[in-house]
Formats: sequence, C-alpha cells, structure tokens
Amino acid sequence: MIRGEILLDRSLISIAGEGVEEFLQGLITNDIKSLVREKIIYSLMLTPQGKFLYDFFIFKKNGIVFIDCFAADRDEIISKFNLYKLGKAIFLNKEDAYKILFVSSVIPEMADPRFLSGASRLYVSSNDFDSVVAEHNIEFSKDEYMSFLCHNTYPDASYDMIKNRSFPLEYGIDNYNAVSFTKGCYVGQELVARTKYRGTIRKKIFRIESDADIVVEKGSDVMVGDKVIGIFCSSYKKFGKVLLRDDILAEISLGAKKLEATISDLKVMVII
Repeated sequence: MIRGEILLDRSLISIAGEGVEEFLQGLITNDIKSLVREKIIYSLMLTPQGKFLYDFFIFKKNGIVFIDCFAADRDEIISKFNLYKLGKAIFLNKEDAYKILFVSSVIPEMADPRFLSGASRLYVSSNDFDSVVAEHNIEFSKDEYMSFLCHNTYPDASYDMIKNRSFPLEYGIDNYNAVSFTKGCYVGQELVARTKYRGTIRKKIFRIESDADIVVEKGSDVMVGDKVIGIFCSSYKKFGKVLLRDDILAEISLGAKKLEATISDLKVMVII
C-alpha cells in the first residue's frame, strides 16, 4: 500500500503547434531538451528581474506537450504565454480530462523530478483511474502532499514563494532540478546566473514546529525578540517552513539545535 492524494489545486494546459519546444525554451528556467531523456521535468517562469512568477511540470503524453500548473494560475499562464507567441501558430488549451495524483513512493516512469527518491506524479484519465489505483495499491489521504513537504523541509514554489518578490535560488530551488545553468537565455536568466556564480545566497528554508496549528499569512515576519530573521512560507497542521537569513540565525542560535521564534504572535520552534 502506498499513500497518495489527488491534487485538486493543480491543473493541466496542453500546448500544440509548430516550434512548441523552442517557444518554451526561451521562457522557462529548465532545459526543455531534457524531455528527450526524461519523462517529466520541473521548471519555473520568472520576471525579467529574475523573480518568481509560476512553477510547473512539463511532460509529453501521446505526442502532446502538457504543463501541470497551480490551478489558480492557469488562466494567467495561458495569457502570459499568448503574449510571448508573437504571431507563432502555437495553441494553448485547458485540459481537464486527467486527474493529477501525488504518491509518496517512487513509480519509475513518473518519478517527481524534484526529489531523488520518495515521490511520483501520475496523470490518469477518468477511464483508467480505478485500474491505476488498483495496480499501484494507492490509499488516498487528505493533505498527503503538504505533509510530505513539511516533514521533509522540501520547498514548493507555488506554496512557499511570493509572486513578483521571491528570488528562487534563495529557496534552494536549484537543488531540486528546476534550473539549468547551461541551456542559454530565458526570461530572468541573467539575475539567476549572477546570483549562482557570485555565491551571494544568504537564505535557507528551515522547518518549524508549534504546539498549535500554524495558520498565518505567507510572507509574515519571523521574529526572535525584536529582530526579524526571515519570513513564513507554508504549513501543514503544527509543522511548517520558513525562509531565514542563515548567517543571522547562526549568530543568535549559538550552536543550539532549536530556537524559539514568533510569527504573528504565534510561538514556533525553528529546527536548525
């Protein structure tokens, strides 16, 4: 038995037409050519200033390119892509024929490209749903995905980053197969490359725990006394993730493995 969840907050877009892969290559942080050897890739789309806009998975099914994106962003992504088409015969459509499944186990043909082990994504039509669930012996539970992320301190761009504000490398997203540093130019590439090669990243994702469920606004200040040490990212029940200045944290923690902090008057423990 493996545990899974139907990701109702994710949606699909199909992209067809001449030069689709070349079109995407100039917009995304990862290398679309990787789809030759990989079943699925993970990527971001950035502002020209290198700040986060969207994250998505890209895969091919029956020769068609699909994008698995945050459902709340789907219309916006289609509009944004249409702006970049510049008269090219490229067609974007909403696709609702597949359910998007997350399972906290590796199914080789669709292993989640962000993680070396431990998770997969499945795209299953309604007609095949029952047989796929039976084949892989999947038991569904609510919030399996968020639990997996928070307990392993894995970043998720849609939940943890702030649009038009967050710099992805500060969240370590390049360690999760989201960014190619060899593919050439894309929107926002200059800032990403400069940050990487100058080694100027001073922030890191940390896990937090609390005695109460953590329900605070993304981007809220994380405080130790009267000092702001970072911002809140996301949570699952009593567990969560924060983005902190690791140099400041090292200075005030004095080598301790845990540090008490507050977020919007809620006491939390930072696991260092």
